[in-house]
This record gives sequence, structure tokens and C-alpha cells, in this order.
Amino acid sequence: VLCEPTLPSVGTVSLEPSSNSPELPKSVPLPDSIDTRFYRARIDRGTGALISLKLKPSGREMLGGLANAIVAEKPKTQAGDPGDHMLDRPERLALANSSQFLPKISVQSGSLATIVRIESGFYGGGGMIRTICFYDDYPRIDFETELNDIPDSTVVVAEFPLSEEIVEIRRGIPYGFSHAAWSRPNPGLHGRTEGIVPAVRWSHYAFEGGGGVALLDRGLSGRETTGRTPIIFLLNATDKYYGYVNPWLSGKGKHRLEYALVAHDSAWDKARIPQLAWEFNCPPVTVPDRGTTAPRSFVKTSENVIVEAIRREGSDIELRMAECLGIAGYAEVKLEMPHEQAALTDLDGANRVPLKPS
Repeated sequence: VLCEPTLPSVGTVSLEPSSNSPELPKSVPLPDSIDTRFYRARIDRGTGALISLKLKPSGREMLGGLANAIVAEKPKTQAGDPGDHMLDRPERLALANSSQFLPKISVQSGSLATIVRIESGFYGGGGMIRTICFYDDYPRIDFETELNDIPDSTVVVAEFPLSEEIVEIRRGIPYGFSHAAWSRPNPGLHGRTEGIVPAVRWSHYAFEGGGGVALLDRGLSGRETTGRTPIIFLLNATDKYYGYVNPWLSGKGKHRLEYALVAHDSAWDKARIPQLAWEFNCPPVTVPDRGTTAPRSFVKTSENVIVEAIRREGSDIELRMAECLGIAGYAEVKLEMPHEQAALTDLDGANRVPLKPS
């Protein structure tokens, strides 16, 4: 069920159920283009891939090929136990591509979004279902890919070829991000981009003339870039790890993988990619059968800070925050809970430096 409530920052709000029947989405043919407030997108009827994403109002094309194409691969040579490590893409052999399988495409159009469902076969004989959600009034495009019975020692990735050269890559790490050059060297950027790299919640690919594309994920930490094509790792199917049977890593059964794309014309510090990634990873928690209360926010910050954790620690309220833009500046934090004083500490809560209220 899709809805669009107004939610306070790190807070609570009461939502009253409506007695009116919801407006049900309608089944419609796949349109030539899907138009939203932020972009115009096109789906290829023969493959189910996203083939065009033009931003509004600029009309700038962000894709350079079949995006959300699902590829099955395996290492050309397997050293040690499967899953012990993963070889970089030049050392992997392509086994199958989603474009090889005839898709059945269905579309649901509602008041908040257009949802495209692509059903097809895939490598190993199990069916695959790709679902793409295009929100009318929100820049994020959500993907869910369902894989079934992927054979042992198979890597499954999703490709997102881009239309322009990637000059810089950022990727989320705990309490910050790595920032590195890509298409040409930049000694001033010390992050790492070569080969397979981990990402926490998001990765971002910046273009020469400004703007770029971000890939968000829910627990899919693997990233790799070849030329203009970032990929996100969906599954590394391994029936055994260090010789032991491990159902957690096996490709057997059903696997649902969730990730998202955000494209933008604006500068990096205006695109709010880390915030969008946190929103994708922290959906609202609903608690039924509670009394009505006014909307309340417990913590508010300036745009350059994200609160990554808040908890009770003895008699203290502990907030763990991170500067999220990589730009020096002032930050504001407002805690709307009863408290007597505040202090900066180290990660263990020690070495307190008292803070004065503004």
C-alpha cells in the first residue's frame, strides 16, 4: 500500500484511518514513456530494461545503455572455496543476461506512482521478477529483483551504464564516505575505486559538468565500476563456505533484492544523496491502536549533519552524528527532549567537552 504522509524528523505522528475506500491502481499498457515531476523514463519492451532517463526540466539524458540489466557471472578460475573472495570483473565470465529472456511486462498506474513488473526466465531455470516503482512526486526510482534457484558459484549483478564520463565516485562508509577520482587521476582525492569495493547504503557517480547518479541499497554492499558502468552486486551464490554447508549464502530458493537509483542535475551538496539513502533504509515504523497525539520531532539538525544513532546510555541520551557532505562548516543540532546539559565525547563516551546552548 502506497501513501504519502507528512512525517516529523526523528519523531512521531498520529495517522487516523479513513473511512473512504482507497483509490485502486489501474492496469494499463506499458506507456512509451513514464513522466513524473522529476524525469521522463522509458522501458524497453523487448528486455524490460530501463533505456532512457531524462531529467526535468533540462532534458539531460542520464543513461547510456540498458539499465537494471541483470547479469549472471562466474570466476574464470576458482581458487580456494567458493565465496572466499570475489574476482574483479575482467576475471569473471558472463553466463547469462536478462536481455536474453523474453519478458512479460505488466503496469499498474495509481495516484502516487507507476509500478512496472517484468517477469521472465533467468540463468539456472528459475524465474525472475523485476519490479520498478516510479513515484510521481519523488526523485527516487525503486527496484526489487526476485531471483530463484541460482546455481552454485554464480555471481548476479545489476548494470547501470551511464551517459557521461564519471569523474568522481563517492560511496558510503560508517560515519562518512570515501571520495575518489575515476576517469582521470586526482591526487587530492584519496579514496579507492578500483575493483570491488564495499558501500554502506549508497554510492554516487559524478559527471564532469555537474550532476550525477546514485545507487542506493538495502544491505547490498558490493559495488564495481567498469568505464561508464557502475554495477551493484545482488547475489554471490555459494552452497558451501570453507567446506561447510551454509544456507545463508546458497542461491537455492527465493531471494528478493532491493535497491534504488537517484539522478540529479544539481551539485553534490544540493542532491541530498546520504539523506535519501537513509530514508530508503529507514522506513517508518507503524504502531497500531495508539492514542492521538500532535506531531512531534525529537531531534533536528542542519542539512550537513545526519544523526546515525540515538539511544539511552545510563542517565545520558547518546547521539551519534556524522557530517554528510565532506565540506567544512558549522552544524546545528536541536534535541527536543528534557535535558540539563550537553557535551561532545569520543566514541566511547569519554573525554567530555561541555557545550553551551545557542
